[in-house]
Amino acid sequence: RISEWISPNRPWDNHQAIRNRHEPGTGDWLLKNHQYKAWKSGQHRHLWLHGKAGSGKTVLCSTAIEHIRSHCSALNREAQVIFYFSFSDRSRQTYEDLVRSMV
Repeated sequence: RISEWISPNRPWDNHQAIRNRHEPGTGDWLLKNHQYKAWKSGQHRHLWLHGKAGSGKTVLCSTAIEHIRSHCSALNREAQVIFYFSFSDRSRQTYEDLVRSMV
């Protein structure tokens, strides 16, 4: 109950809803991209996905998250924090919302 008060967001529920809305294999091209591979291997600290609203950035992020989750699971390392910002959901628009969801 305290967690609901701190953060009404459920990032993993948001993530699953996003995954359920697209076909398997969607965004797999990103996983083969040299910039993604460099970021995942630690050569780059940031990976910037940019584009117009509705262009598929969220779907690409969900693909990358699943790829990283499976990699961590195979290594028996489980520590992921995710958060989807949303212009249409007021509880997912600020950095405070992000921090609350991590608590």
